[in-house]
Amino acid sequence: MLETSDEDIIMLWRNSPSVIIGKNQNTYAEVNDSFVRENKIAVVRRLTGGGAVFHDLGNVNFSFICPLKSEQGAEINFKPYIAPVISVLSKLGAETEMDGRNDIVSVIDGRKISGNAQCIYHRKSGGKSLLHHGTLLFGADLSRLSGALNVKKEKFESKGIESVRSRVVNISDLIEFKMTAEEFLLFLCRELGKIYDNGFSDKIYDKVSSFDEREISEIEKLSQEKYSLWEWNYGKSKKYSFESEKRFAFGSICVKLDTDAGIINDIKIYGDFFGGRDISELEKLLCGKRYLKEEISSVLELNSDIAGECISGCTSDEIISVIFD
Repeated sequence: MLETSDEDIIMLWRNSPSVIIGKNQNTYAEVNDSFVRENKIAVVRRLTGGGAVFHDLGNVNFSFICPLKSEQGAEINFKPYIAPVISVLSKLGAETEMDGRNDIVSVIDGRKISGNAQCIYHRKSGGKSLLHHGTLLFGADLSRLSGALNVKKEKFESKGIESVRSRVVNISDLIEFKMTAEEFLLFLCRELGKIYDNGFSDKIYDKVSSFDEREISEIEKLSQEKYSLWEWNYGKSKKYSFESEKRFAFGSICVKLDTDAGIINDIKIYGDFFGGRDISELEKLLCGKRYLKEEISSVLELNSDIAGECISGCTSDEIISVIFD
């Protein structure tokens, strides 16, 4: 849909138990590998940045896919897509708000019910599309969520929170009446249809659940050639001679690199940050340069537009502080 659609699309969907990894993350650092294997939980890397999330049939996901006009830049902006979802949740009596850069949390106690991610996709055929998607924990198995995600301890210590389990809550626990995940999905569908007033409120679910044969063929091909591959989801692990990690307001950055005779011959940048351009563009700029703060600073300053779009909200000085920690 990102590659081919010329119209705005809203998709509502659910997954069987799975862990969805952010595009720029190190899978081994985020997932409890023995737990996911024992419990037959799939691990799949997505196109967007951000952190790892847990899906099961009690989790309802939403996606906005929008072709961009040529004059629109590669800026990451969550609010226009989170706001209508918060509005729908309020109709159920679940009072929520946007928190930080990309979460929806309960107004009552700040527990998280939704994580969101976004990317700017550059079409092979030319032009750009925007993908915004988010999770909605409705009736998810939170014990499996806690077991599957091997989240870094410092991420929670900085917020005074003890565990993954204490940070999240199901929407079903925030509303007073009984409702299944399927009923919640259809309610969300109907109410989003009213907000966008395109006359599709009763048809949108049929649309996303009935791809034609050509689309199904393309989906299966993409799955086989990319999303089911170990190389995409895990990648080759390697021990680097230097590793440094820091957390900022826009997310975490982890830099791993090797040098040979003072030259950076391999560099990898991980994190739960977002960006409008692929992080490999920044890695290529730094590879082959001397491991000197002055030289790397000069490269980043000369290419500040690329660095800023690869890691949204980040400055050259912040990148330098990680590389030369």
